[in-house]
Amino acid sequence: MSLKWFVASLLIIDRLFVFLLAVWETLFEHKSVTADLLIYPFFHSFTLLALLIATNEVRRAGIHSSGALFCIWMFFAVFAIPEFYQWMNTGSQPELVARIDFFRYVAYLTYFPLVVAEFVLHFVSDPFPMPKSYQNLKCPEENANFISRQLLSWFTQIISLGSKRPLEVEDVFDLDSQMDQEYLKSVWKTEWLKESEKANEKQVELDKKRERARTGSEKAPLLGTFNNYGAVNSDDAGREIALPSVIVTLWRILKWELLGASFIKFLSDLLQFASPMFLNFLITFIETPNAPMAYGIGLALGMFVAGQAKSLFMNNYFITMNRVGSKIQTMLSCAVYEKAILLSNTARRDRTVGEMVNLLSIDVDRFRLITPQLQQYWSSPFQIIVCMALLWQTVGVAVWAGIAVMIGIIPINLVISVVTKKWQMKLMKYKDERIRLINEVLNGIKVVKLSAWETAMEDSIEKVRDKELRMIRSSSLLKTVADCLNIGAPVFIALVTFAVFVLMDEKNVLTPNIAFVSLSLFNLLRGPLLMAADLVAQTVQVVISNKRIRAFLCDKEIDCSAIDREIRGELYNNSVEIHSGSFSWNTSEARVLSDIELLVGSKQLISIVGSVGSGKSSLLLAALGEMEKICGYVGVRGSVAYLSQQPWILNQSLKKNILMQADMNDVLYKKIIEACALTDDLIQLSDGDETEIGEKGINLSGGQKARVALARAVYQTKDVYFLDDPLSAVDAHVGKHIFDNIIGPNGLLSHTTRVLVTNCTSFLQESDKIIVMKDGRIKHCGTYEELLEDEDAREYLQEVDKEYQEEMESSEEESGGDSEDEMAKSIGQSSRLSRLSRISRHSGRKSKSSVVEKKKPDVLITKEEAASGRVKAAIYVLYLKSMGFMKYVLPYFIAVVLNAIFAMARSLWLSGWSDANIDMSHPDSMSLGARLGVYAAFGVTEVLFLFLSLSLLLLGGVAASRNLHRPLLHNVLRNPLSYFDVTPIGRIINRFAKDMEVVDLRLSTSFRFLVISFMNMLQTVIIVTYSTPLFIAIIIPVYIIYYFVLKYSIKSTRQLQRISSLTRSSIFSNFSETLQGITTIRSFQWNDEFIRRNDAHLNTHVKCSYYSQMANRWLSIRLELLGNIVIFSASILAILGKESGLTAGMLGLSVSNSLNITFMLNMFVRTINDMETNVVSVERIEEYTKTKNEAEWRLDDVQVPTGWPIGGAVNIEDYSCRYRDELDLVLKQISINILPGQKVGICGRTGAGKSSLALALFRIVEAAEGEIEIDGTKTSLMGLHDLREKLTIIPQENVMFANTLRFNIDPKGEFSDEQIWLALENSNLKSHVEFLPQKLESPVSEGGENFSVGQRQLLCLTRALLRKSKVLVLDEATAGIDNRTDALVQATIREKFADSTVITIAHRLHTIMDYDRIIVMEAGRIVEDGIPGELLKNKNSKLYGLAKSAKIVG
Repeated sequence: MSLKWFVASLLIIDRLFVFLLAVWETLFEHKSVTADLLIYPFFHSFTLLALLIATNEVRRAGIHSSGALFCIWMFFAVFAIPEFYQWMNTGSQPELVARIDFFRYVAYLTYFPLVVAEFVLHFVSDPFPMPKSYQNLKCPEENANFISRQLLSWFTQIISLGSKRPLEVEDVFDLDSQMDQEYLKSVWKTEWLKESEKANEKQVELDKKRERARTGSEKAPLLGTFNNYGAVNSDDAGREIALPSVIVTLWRILKWELLGASFIKFLSDLLQFASPMFLNFLITFIETPNAPMAYGIGLALGMFVAGQAKSLFMNNYFITMNRVGSKIQTMLSCAVYEKAILLSNTARRDRTVGEMVNLLSIDVDRFRLITPQLQQYWSSPFQIIVCMALLWQTVGVAVWAGIAVMIGIIPINLVISVVTKKWQMKLMKYKDERIRLINEVLNGIKVVKLSAWETAMEDSIEKVRDKELRMIRSSSLLKTVADCLNIGAPVFIALVTFAVFVLMDEKNVLTPNIAFVSLSLFNLLRGPLLMAADLVAQTVQVVISNKRIRAFLCDKEIDCSAIDREIRGELYNNSVEIHSGSFSWNTSEARVLSDIELLVGSKQLISIVGSVGSGKSSLLLAALGEMEKICGYVGVRGSVAYLSQQPWILNQSLKKNILMQADMNDVLYKKIIEACALTDDLIQLSDGDETEIGEKGINLSGGQKARVALARAVYQTKDVYFLDDPLSAVDAHVGKHIFDNIIGPNGLLSHTTRVLVTNCTSFLQESDKIIVMKDGRIKHCGTYEELLEDEDAREYLQEVDKEYQEEMESSEEESGGDSEDEMAKSIGQSSRLSRLSRISRHSGRKSKSSVVEKKKPDVLITKEEAASGRVKAAIYVLYLKSMGFMKYVLPYFIAVVLNAIFAMARSLWLSGWSDANIDMSHPDSMSLGARLGVYAAFGVTEVLFLFLSLSLLLLGGVAASRNLHRPLLHNVLRNPLSYFDVTPIGRIINRFAKDMEVVDLRLSTSFRFLVISFMNMLQTVIIVTYSTPLFIAIIIPVYIIYYFVLKYSIKSTRQLQRISSLTRSSIFSNFSETLQGITTIRSFQWNDEFIRRNDAHLNTHVKCSYYSQMANRWLSIRLELLGNIVIFSASILAILGKESGLTAGMLGLSVSNSLNITFMLNMFVRTINDMETNVVSVERIEEYTKTKNEAEWRLDDVQVPTGWPIGGAVNIEDYSCRYRDELDLVLKQISINILPGQKVGICGRTGAGKSSLALALFRIVEAAEGEIEIDGTKTSLMGLHDLREKLTIIPQENVMFANTLRFNIDPKGEFSDEQIWLALENSNLKSHVEFLPQKLESPVSEGGENFSVGQRQLLCLTRALLRKSKVLVLDEATAGIDNRTDALVQATIREKFADSTVITIAHRLHTIMDYDRIIVMEAGRIVEDGIPGELLKNKNSKLYGLAKSAKIVG
């Protein structure tokens, strides 16, 4: 039992004693006992018993400190004081002691200290009733007592720590159990499911109604409803769709917290009207000559208590609403992420990555931001009604004039909000488009730089940005008009009300009581009207965001029932079955696959071959359920692994990329590393398998990425493997090694079912079945021998024998110094590896060891650091310069000062006017018209300068947005490629999305409110000091305290906001990675793991964001106390000034102005905070505008010769280079002289430096020493674009942009239609493009997903054919296309680039055997260089060994 329980029990006994005493006296002593002595103790005892039970129940419920119980005991203690005083007073007077009721006297003397003790005990939290293991010791909020929660004392330790050193993420407290992520997610899912079911029922009713209206029949149709959780069937055009409501779902979850906050807000709103009432009494006190001084001091004290109570209630309200906002952010963010994982392919194709990132970065955040203002929907009208009621009492029917002005403003606000909503929709569309473009450019930055497309991409993005800024300017101008009307409303209302009041009756005079009580009420109107204006703008944004989020959450999900995964006896012994299957990417589009019949037996190896665009990859995706099944049956038995054609690599260590969720098994891991030919790669990597891999595997070669992804798939030990052309990115002999040791009949996967898409026909003979695809249909299916007997199939497979002879060739990936015997030995050893299942059984032990171990791996992606300390003054200067200091900033400040001067003049004029009417025997010497005219002139001029200042600030804000975005974009594009190796794209996108949105929409508003609050504080100090000069002696120490409190806390507040911004980036990076690998994630059923990762990132961000808001509240509570002291001081000084002749008008002016000080102090701190918070975005943007750039794109003083290069001679002398300053050389002392028109092939193993040499030609990497000359011109002396525009590369990465096909072929618009069509014809794409409805203007989806990988590669060839420069570099250019198309491409290159220098980084050795020259590289050096025929004559040469192993020579 707790001490609280014990003391409460004693109190019950005490009160029962008093009650029983009265009963005893009545029954046994027959005394005349009054009813109150019986009834009061009885009900008192009963109440105390109820409190005792409540105390016990509260503790059992896990509530540490009940606010309700604390307040009840506080009232008990306070209201016990008068009675205690009376008993003590009676006991201290000897003449009254004899008549004292001794027993009741003793009982009460016992009761009072016990009540006080119980009250004091409630300052302490109850211990947690659960074991310590259940307690969240890192969340002091959960264990804080009631007073600590009200004053946020529990938060002081973070403020204290932050004042000593910069805070870090680890310093931030955990969230309490009510904000637990898992709890909130489960509640959301439950309520959203209920809402979806209601929408289903409503949809049924709507469809019945629609059917009846259409047919006139009452018979209900057969209806399709939601296909799955939250998805909507929208097949029928014109069909009314019932969607579940996000807002209703949130209301159901959070209604009690919102209602509780409403009650607190209601009390706070009521208390704010106490100040005008006290002001009325104070003015009356000054006007009454003989009023006692104690009465005046009591009024001042009452004003202080009411103000402080209002402050506490208001802070409590904001704390509650901030919690609600954080919960909303958690629930919606998790819902959006989890929905993204479940989206059907149709839905994903309709949405860009940029749009989905904006849902998280902007739309969800808007819900959080509006949450603290939600109660203003009822609070603002309530405050306005109460204000009007009090004004009615003050000025009578004249108040209707003010109401008429307000009503006149409402329709203007409504029209503005409707128009703004429409423009905001357009704004979000432009924002989505801009982020999508930036995301695409960053993802394809290597190709953009190699092709010198930066300026074209920059122009394309800036065009969208200009449209976005025009929308911002237009909607902001409208908002400015609304703001001026709402802010200026109190001025106009006061003017009209006073005018009507004094003109409607000669007896109506403007006394100080009427003037300043009315004025204080008009000032109270300013708050709700200002909030209403801001709320309209926020509501418009949230309505749009709500529609976007709801539409997203209701998008169609992947249909899990489309694939039958059940395993039931002999009828289901095939691993993969498709019968009469037809599939498309979208139900409304043409079928991609038709009439598919496929049976894959258990443990069979099925190979799928076909030309580019024939539907090979689509067939795998259809079997995985990633395509829309139009008709037919699909069944897959057992667990599934999928290897995509473009390997998906995560930003984590190589080991983690392989293991993923699986436990470490040393023996299995090492066998898989060897089987995937990764052992040598791990030796070369700086930290072995602990080496951090960059985003999208940026620091791995194409072959390495493919093998890491394959190793990951193999390590997961699944039943069915869908492998999409895993051998295209590796050399033939490595392909042979992988096939033999992994995929083939004797490989690690031989006990599994394998469906292999391949262009390597060499391995078809070892397949159990071969499928030939053409035009989305299975044209042939059978064994290798069966297909050779078929005339049509034989035509496709006739080159098998030729390809089989070349299966051991070595080029890009693994060629090098191994002799034939050594290679055979290594492959032989690998072939004898144990089977996967046996390895798994053999070793179940877990280990943290790896193939290559390092003590401390190097970090590729550096941790994003939050800046510390205060934001530098230079950042503010940068923002003001970006606005245009002379054009906008200086005129803005002048307009603000003039606005303040006219506002003060209006107040002083009103004071003089009202003082002139105090003594009715001496009427005002100035005419009423003059008084009213001057007052009106001051008011109108004040509002005009307000409009001017807001307009200037708006235009300056738009200018700043333009002037900050342009250099940011330009500088990011000017960064060297190595910068993108170490900087996650999510981090860069965060600058363009979230930070730029802050600059666009919030920063100028914060700046405006900062200036307004400062000017209002200055006005207050000037006016109050003018009225009561002694006030200056109080305001100086108060402001000194204010300064030190601010200084003590601002470091923590600022740093919490910074780390809150910083932790957002990881959410976006993880989200982007998830979207890129969504098919892989779903096929491996890793949904839960990636949801867990998202939850971890989100939880870190939400807690930083929540405690950042809590820091603002901590400061606000303390500063509002100072503000209330200022009001109290002004009131006391005014009361004391009564003796020195202070007029009622001056007192009214002084106190009514001081009433604003709390609000303005709070607003000033909040806006300082907001300003610092938001200007951090400028700091983060500026950080990315000062990164180290690559060389200049153009050099004015260097003129490139006309028609350069004329011949295409390439001369490299003693050239060495490295990717980054801290890394080793990748090319060492390279010297080559390539003659004009020569065809040069380059081969070598991974890490040999082949691709580095190609990048060096384009100056993607710069020389550490040596020179490269092309046609005698040193490339190091040229501008990068001057160089890169004259060279051509067909890279391995087939980058496409979500734009028109024309833009993808010719981003700069340099070529005519005829030239483009000719290039398409030469690249074998003309027929396909002619088939498209919009030809060259056909849209390309994001990432080029509506084109196959092979078609994308052919489009890269089209670009090269258009440019047709004298130097052409091919970097694995034909890796993703079939052999037949490869032959066509090679023939086209030979024909069209016959007079050009061609440098080929070889993938298939036979493609370069007829070249003029072959260079063999090893470890960054040239080990062989010569004519192929001459090199082959030397049987000890590297090339001879390679050719012999490939059976090119005997």
